[in-house]
Formats: sequence, structure tokens, C-alpha cells
Amino acid sequence: MSERQQDVTQAVPAPAPGPASRPVPGSAGGGVRAALRSPATWFCMLIIAVFGVRAVGTLVGGASWTAPGTGWRSVWQLVMVAFAVGGLVFPARRTLCVAAIGAVYAAATLLELAVDGDRLIGLIPVDMRDRVIHPLVAALAVASVVAVLGRLRPVRSR
Repeated sequence: MSERQQDVTQAVPAPAPGPASRPVPGSAGGGVRAALRSPATWFCMLIIAVFGVRAVGTLVGGASWTAPGTGWRSVWQLVMVAFAVGGLVFPARRTLCVAAIGAVYAAATLLELAVDGDRLIGLIPVDMRDRVIHPLVAALAVASVVAVLGRLRPVRSR
């Protein structure tokens, strides 16, 4: 190796250990393959596919904006889709986004049971399909978060 090549190799520092070298919660170690093995990734993709299609279809089909109205349900679903997209775009926040979606749907389930079974917050109509979907989404979110947190290994100190 020439003297000039030695100088160049010595001038390039090795990557410092830090946040970039740690596994990202929800992606099981980083990379596309690892992310696709994550339940949180699949949860986000499911939310985007199901609620995105339903919300856009409702809005295109002429949603009602009266109270209660299907337009308000579509807005609710699009906000959840935005959280799920955020979880896919920002892997370090994926588990947090899944937990937020789960918390919203758990709260919706409780409000439906405790307050009014026909309308959520007085604006969003609730039908039998919602009475199944809301607790199901909450349960899937909990399962995804538990699975992701179960994959994280504690760092051993020496």
C-alpha cells in the first residue's frame, strides 16, 4: 500500500456506535426484509389498505356531512391512515403510531359501549360493522406492540 493510500484510509473514521447502529423498534433490526417481518409494519399496511380504501370510497361516493354523517367517519379513518403512513415512513416511531391507533380504537370501543351505541362523539355513525372493527383494531394493535416489544433484547452491560 502506498503512503498516500495509507493516509486516506487513516483519515476516514470508522462509524461511531450510536442510534444508527441500534435496531429500530418495529423493524427488528433495520432493512426492508426485517421491517416486513414486523407485526407493526403489517398492522400499518392493513390500516392503510382497509381504512384508506373505505374512506376514499365513501368520500368519492358522496359522503354525508350532517351529524351523524359518513363524511365524519371518513375523516376519522383518514387520520388513522395518516398515523399508519407515518409509522411506515418513520420506522423509529412505528410502534408509537401503532399504539396511538390502538388507543384511539380502544377509546372508540369504550365510548360506544358506555355513551351512545349509535353515534360516536355525536358525529360518527356506528353500525354493527364498527362494533366488530373497533375492538378488533384495538386488539390487533395491542398484539402488534406486544410482539414488537418482545423482540427487543435488553442490552447487556459489561
